[in-house]
Amino acid sequence: MSRLSPRVEAVGFAILSGLISFFYNVVMIVVPLRMSDHGLPYAVVGGAMSAVSIGLIVVKLAIGHLSDLFGSRRFILTALLGLAIAAAGLGTVENLWGYILFMALMGVFRGIFTAVSGSYVFDLADQGGYGRVYGAVLSVNSLMASIGGMIAGALYRFGEGRLPLYLCSGLLALGLAWAWRGLSAGQSQPAAALSAWHLLKGIRPGLWVFCLLTFLQSFAIGPLWNFILPMYCYNIMGFSAAWVGVLMAADELISTPTSLLAGQVVDRIHRLSRWNALILVCIAVCGVCLGNASGPVPFMAAFLLCSVGIASSYVGLPRQRFSYINLRQKGFELALISLCGNLGDALGSQILGQVADRYPLSVCLAIFSGVYLVMALLALFCRKADRPAAQE
Repeated sequence: MSRLSPRVEAVGFAILSGLISFFYNVVMIVVPLRMSDHGLPYAVVGGAMSAVSIGLIVVKLAIGHLSDLFGSRRFILTALLGLAIAAAGLGTVENLWGYILFMALMGVFRGIFTAVSGSYVFDLADQGGYGRVYGAVLSVNSLMASIGGMIAGALYRFGEGRLPLYLCSGLLALGLAWAWRGLSAGQSQPAAALSAWHLLKGIRPGLWVFCLLTFLQSFAIGPLWNFILPMYCYNIMGFSAAWVGVLMAADELISTPTSLLAGQVVDRIHRLSRWNALILVCIAVCGVCLGNASGPVPFMAAFLLCSVGIASSYVGLPRQRFSYINLRQKGFELALISLCGNLGDALGSQILGQVADRYPLSVCLAIFSGVYLVMALLALFCRKADRPAAQE
């Protein structure tokens, strides 16, 4: 039972999730720039950044299953505490192995949070309107991440980004104090105490397609948005750290209203597979335009158009997979999907980091567009979820 009203709890949870996005965006801007200033190449930066995904991979399935058994609150509290410590640690280190260690720790605790956050949103939306609730949470995440990007860029000159990292640590500690009082335990499912084999057997076949979709999406977006595009703007196009922060903040700002609108649309649309396929094709076209942009203004226009499409897909694809989720083991299944995303991010950081060292940015973006065309075909393959929430 919630300690506060359900509406206040939902808003509070969205803000907590936004704080973690705030911290993540600060790290993904500050840490690559710090490593670049110390002369490290793209491939080394990509390896260090992939430590986040490795940390995420370690804990997700176990924590997702445990949240089915015991509820989500204790895991959210643990995640907030660990992330506050990781933020402070990233502000103190100055060597590659220190970055790898604290990035991995950040991945572990962010993994704990993301392993249970999907299940928590399911509980918040148990009366229907999953797309609307999920879109609202993503919208707050985008807004907070945009603020984090602007702060990271504006304050980077203070000790090479130490100040925004310490700010993140303090905000996460405040979030932990609120969560202790404001969050309910979340729903538990004693019947979910099954073996790993039974859990895997309980997964509906179509859900594996969404695991692959999530893998491909993270493979393409993760390295490009997390370090290749920011470093390209910083090193090749001559953007200052502040302008890199503004660019990445603009990506999140435009995602804020897009996520809210997409959340309203996907709960009502009848042919969601076609809608998602169209969005994915549009993203692929924008990727080609981004790779062929001839100056800063066309580059930013294509970048923001990509951001609109990506934000729409972040709501539309989860809404499409809604019908494939087994509610008895939703924590486990949502953690599995998220785990596939982390695997894609880690592999993409390694592969695209190597590509970016050897070839122009347009080659990375051609790979990005090709991946999205494959995703469009996969989205069309899954048609079971083509019905509005009211009919479920």
